[in-house]
Amino acid sequence: MFSSFAFILALFANVFFGIGLQTLFPVLPLYIASLGGTPAANGLTTLATAGSAVLSRVFIGPLADRLGRKPVLLLGGVIAAIMPVLYGAVHSIPGLVAVGILRGISIAAFTTGFQALLADLAPPGRRGEAFGIGNNSGAIGSLIGPLMGDWLMTHHGFGAAFGLSAISGGLCTLAALLIREPRHESHPITGTPPFRGLRETLAIRNVQTSLIAISPMGIAFGTMVTFWPLVARQNHLGTAGAFYSVYAVGMLSVQILAGRLADHVGRTKVMLPGMALTGIAFGLIPQAHSAAASLLIAFGCGAGLGIARTAMDALVLDDVPGTLRGTAIALEFTLNDLWIGLGSALMGSVANVAGFGTAYAIVCAACIATAGVLVALPRRK
Repeated sequence: MFSSFAFILALFANVFFGIGLQTLFPVLPLYIASLGGTPAANGLTTLATAGSAVLSRVFIGPLADRLGRKPVLLLGGVIAAIMPVLYGAVHSIPGLVAVGILRGISIAAFTTGFQALLADLAPPGRRGEAFGIGNNSGAIGSLIGPLMGDWLMTHHGFGAAFGLSAISGGLCTLAALLIREPRHESHPITGTPPFRGLRETLAIRNVQTSLIAISPMGIAFGTMVTFWPLVARQNHLGTAGAFYSVYAVGMLSVQILAGRLADHVGRTKVMLPGMALTGIAFGLIPQAHSAAASLLIAFGCGAGLGIARTAMDALVLDDVPGTLRGTAIALEFTLNDLWIGLGSALMGSVANVAGFGTAYAIVCAACIATAGVLVALPRRK
């Protein structure tokens, strides 16, 4: 139930996890640049984080189904508290890549456990709304974290921003520790062939559709996170941190409504327009030559991605039994993380050769083309 203490604690944990994670968004690209890193080096660190999340989710998803959601929530929270301290302690690109690997495990564990817990707590007919509320709790972290991280970095240096991220990770862990998750049937271990749960989940039609749709969303998000501070500096804008916060406002303004619409009119009827809006908004990022334009584009990016992801998160679980929810969520986020990493690395190479305008144009085309392919595919209710 949405009013349950476990649901509320999960939201608080997600807010603090989001603050800790998003605090570093405007900080890390400039920290890497201060150590002599290039845009390609930024892409490499993002790839390390995404690659680690991809590999660890293969095991974390089934683990959440077998041991419960709370253990993986705690794993993600503890690492989130330790990881920023390590960022401040290393002063080389290889060291940052190594910490990025640890960061990926934290993201994989917490997000998988959180989404699976929401699905356990929400009635099936209100699952879209539940994910809208849950995604909004993460967007609150996106609203607060980048502004505070940017301000602390500017006025007190990188160490202060890393400190805020670590404290937020600790508060996330505390909230997760207090959660009493509902009992759920565990997926059987004895006699189960390796990865059988993955094969069972991949055979579900809605899961397949979600995995197709998530790919360009991951590319778009990874390209924004990795290169927006560099685009802002290139265009002489002082809105590096504010961009992420207005992006979060865009998500906050649409996600609950998108979830309710997805419950009533269908997932794809909400998801596909969101994907098209995402492509258009992200494609306009290099054209932000004023503070006002950059913030308007940020709002469009947040709204588009918020609409698409809320419907997508509900779609991926519509036909999945409770014993495979962790696995289904892990698959969705694994592909998302994979494309965040690969997209960042590829778009970093494109940006080195042809500039940020070309990189973001490719992102735009990928989002709109994928939405068009899904429109053409036969759909089920």
